[in-house]
Amino acid sequence: MGENMVKKGIIIVAAVSIGLAVGAYLILSFFTATSIFENKTYIDFSEIPITLEEIARTSEVIVIGKVGSTVGTEHYDDGKIRKATSSMYIDVEQELTGNYKDKRIMIKTYGDGKTIINNSVQLHDGERVLLFLSYSDSDWDGEDGYIVCCVSQKFSIDDNNNTAYNQRFGSYKLDELISIIKDARANRIKDQAINSDYVVLGKVKSIEKEKDDKDITSRNVTIEIDKAIPDYKDKEITFFIWNINDMKYCIGEDKLCLYFIKHGTQKEFGIVKDKVAEYYLYSRLHTSYGIYKIIDGKAYGKEYPEGIMLDELLARIKEYKGIN
Repeated sequence: MGENMVKKGIIIVAAVSIGLAVGAYLILSFFTATSIFENKTYIDFSEIPITLEEIARTSEVIVIGKVGSTVGTEHYDDGKIRKATSSMYIDVEQELTGNYKDKRIMIKTYGDGKTIINNSVQLHDGERVLLFLSYSDSDWDGEDGYIVCCVSQKFSIDDNNNTAYNQRFGSYKLDELISIIKDARANRIKDQAINSDYVVLGKVKSIEKEKDDKDITSRNVTIEIDKAIPDYKDKEITFFIWNINDMKYCIGEDKLCLYFIKHGTQKEFGIVKDKVAEYYLYSRLHTSYGIYKIIDGKAYGKEYPEGIMLDELLARIKEYKGIN
């Protein structure tokens, strides 16, 4: 489909943002000198379902503040992809993660960030908002920075009755919403720990390559176990992963990583491998979320982008699994 669409001058771009598994499909026309988009520009954001608790756990920064004016727009056109991102400041009233200390934060939005284009986020000058943010270094986002693409990431705050509204999550009293966010973040990694059968700390021993086809990325991966929660019967474990690129950091140079693994078959999802491992890398939204890289004694992953001491993370996992 993609090849035919490009031939017709229609371009589809897929993006992942802020810890959501967000599919953002942008069908863009050429930019003009007088406006960001021509009249025929069409942007459609579709988001894989995510709960409020999940977005709270996976966001790197969560701010309450007021939207400032746009300070710049970055255009990008490589002959295949045409897009624009706009930058604006948020004057920070409160930050809920402890990961950001300044009183002002620069964010980016797609398009001009203010025009109504389907379900893309609109941020109006002076508007009081609560935003879920994560840092993006994606090639097609332009310069690195915190980005707001989709409606899940923004609550509009009504100062008259102190309520916060999001078109996907609904309306909350602001104090109630803050409480939900804090409770969710206090229990980061809990769902992942409870729903996985094993949490394994180890190094990649081997990768089974099914075919000499560069387009096939699903693999069986064998890990030499350094530690497993709960204890595992063998010194190594093999699991299936949809996309080996999701764990590229952990491959080679004797790198130590933490893996959340679940028992079961992937055949019901259409996997046609002759041999599928009896375990698979577990995560509800994206397989890369089931991997934590270990650097200098700290674990870094989707729910702890800022890092957490490995011993503390392992203790949390044991607690959530009810292991003394």
